[in-house]
Amino acid sequence: MSSIEPVHQNFNQMKISFALLMTSIILCSCNNHKQSGTSQQPISQTQVLPFLPSVESNGTLYISGQISPNKEGENKTIEQETKEVMEKIGEILKQNGYGFMDVVQCSVFLTDINDYQKVNNVYASFYDGKFPSRVAMEVSRLVKGSRIEIAAIAAKKDHPKNLN
Repeated sequence: MSSIEPVHQNFNQMKISFALLMTSIILCSCNNHKQSGTSQQPISQTQVLPFLPSVESNGTLYISGQISPNKEGENKTIEQETKEVMEKIGEILKQNGYGFMDVVQCSVFLTDINDYQKVNNVYASFYDGKFPSRVAMEVSRLVKGSRIEIAAIAAKKDHPKNLN
C-alpha cells in the first residue's frame, strides 16, 4: 500500500459523507417547503423530469444543478457555457426574490478540471466581491453534452448596510 492510498480513501469517504450530509439537510428541510414555479427550460408534454428547478424551505432556496446543453456540432466555449449557467441561476434567484448576494453555497461540476480558471473568471463576474462557499470537482460526464453544471443554495439574511 502506497502512502497516497490512505489519503485517497479518506478523500473518497469525505466526498461520500458530504453527499450524505447535503441529502440529509435537503430532506430534513423539505417538511415545510414551497415548490418554485421556475423552470430552467420549457418542458415538452412528453418530457417530465423527476426534480424541480428549485425548492424553497424556511427562507432557503435550493437550486438544482443548471447546465448549458450542447447540441451536436455546437462548439460553445467553457466561458459561454459558464455564463449561460450563471444566468439561469440568476433568473431562478430573481424569480424567487433572491439575488447572488443571497447565495451561500455552490457546487461546480466540470468535465475537465483544466477549465477551472476560465470558469472562475466568469463565475466571479456574477458576484460583488463577496463569494459563497463552494466546491468544484471533475466528473466524467454531464447530461446533454454540457461541460459544466452548477447547483446553488441561497438563504435570506440581513445584508450589511453601506455606512459611507
